[in-house]
Amino acid sequence: MLFLKIIASVIAVLIGIATIAVLAFRHALSQLKRPPLLGPAADANTSYDGVFKDGNGELTYRLLYPTSQERPTALFVMLHGAGLSGPTQDWLSDGSLQALATQENILVLLPSAGGKQNNWLDWEHPHHPDVQKMTDQAPILFALIDKVTTDHTIDRNNVAIGGYSNGGTMAMRLACEAPSPFCAVCTFGSPTTRYQIDKGCNYPTSIMIVHGTEDSANPFDGGYPSLFGLTFPQKDLEPALSSPDTVNFWRHANQCNAQPETKPLKTAKKDGTSTRISTYASTANNAPVVHVV
Repeated sequence: MLFLKIIASVIAVLIGIATIAVLAFRHALSQLKRPPLLGPAADANTSYDGVFKDGNGELTYRLLYPTSQERPTALFVMLHGAGLSGPTQDWLSDGSLQALATQENILVLLPSAGGKQNNWLDWEHPHHPDVQKMTDQAPILFALIDKVTTDHTIDRNNVAIGGYSNGGTMAMRLACEAPSPFCAVCTFGSPTTRYQIDKGCNYPTSIMIVHGTEDSANPFDGGYPSLFGLTFPQKDLEPALSSPDTVNFWRHANQCNAQPETKPLKTAKKDGTSTRISTYASTANNAPVVHVV
C-alpha cells in the first residue's frame, strides 16, 4: 500500500512538472510572437502610436483611424488581456479593429496597461501581493479618453468601452466608476468581481457579455483556470465568478427583466459550435444586458 502511495505521489509530481513545462512553453511562444509594446504603427495614415502623460503617470497607446476622410463620430476603447498590450490587441484582431473603425467611421483606442505584468487593476484579486503594489490605471485612462474625445471633437455620449479577459473586467469597472457614463460596454471572456458587486455601479449602462462555455482561463461557470481538465488554484488568487454571476450583477444594476428573450445566432462556420443570444430588456433605463454564449 505504501509503495502504491509513493508511486501515486511521483506521478502527481510528474504531471505537475509537465503541466508547468507546457504552460511555460506556451508563454515563451506567445512572447516570441508578440509585437513590441510600442512598435511602429502599421499604417501612418490609419493608426498612431503615442505616449500620454499626466500627474498619474504615463500610458502608451495605439489609436486607429477610419480610412475615410470624414470626421469620426464616436470612440471605442478596447482594453487588452493580462500580459498583452494595445499593439498586441491590434495584432491579434487580424485587422478587424481597423475594419471596425472604417466601417463605423469611429476611432478605436488601444491603451497598454504597462507595469511589470502589463495587467489592468480590476480588483479581481485584491489580496495578491503583486496587485497591492500596482498603480491604479483608472485615473489616467479617464484622462486619456477625455484627451482623445477633446482632440477629435467627439461627443462624450458617443464613447463605448470593451475588453478581453482582464481588459473586459477592467472595462466593467471603468463603466461603473467613470466620472460620466459610457454609452455601452462589451466584454469577451470576462467575469465581474466581488469588489464590483460590493461597490455597485454609478450608472446603468448597456452591456454585451460574450463568454464561451469552454473558456479555460475564466471558466464560464466560475472557478480557477484549467489545462487539460486540471484546475490550478493559486495562493492569494480568488476563483473567478461565473458568467451568469456577471449577468445577474448587470441585470440588477440596469434594472432589467428577470427573464430574457433568447434566440440562436446563425454562423457561417460549420464547426460543431452554436451560439445563442439572451437579451434582458431594461424598460426603466433603456440599458439592456445582452449575454452571448
